[in-house]
Amino acid sequence: DFEEAKVRLMLGQAKAALPLLHNSLQCPFTVNGAAPMLMEVYKQLLSQYPNDSWLHGMAASTYNSAGQPAQAAQHHARAAEICTAQGNATCAREHTEGHARAIGLAGIGS
Repeated sequence: DFEEAKVRLMLGQAKAALPLLHNSLQCPFTVNGAAPMLMEVYKQLLSQYPNDSWLHGMAASTYNSAGQPAQAAQHHARAAEICTAQGNATCAREHTEGHARAIGLAGIGS
């Protein structure tokens, strides 16, 4: 996954590389290379597509996997806002629940 993700990034297919990079976080051989690359890709894509709920959802998942639930909560909250504005109740509910879980993990409001 990691090597394919790097190829996709070189081809300018950053969104297609995200799930591959995210999967690479689970491998001890690629996590050190994938994590910083993934965070940089999120930074670039979120600046280009700030209202993309899928992108915020992927970022939330990555931050959860990386043990950073406070950042995950921020992305879930933003995704829920976007989904609500788009009238997608299922998406909004999923991200609202994800937000609540991440807040609990982060110990925010305790």
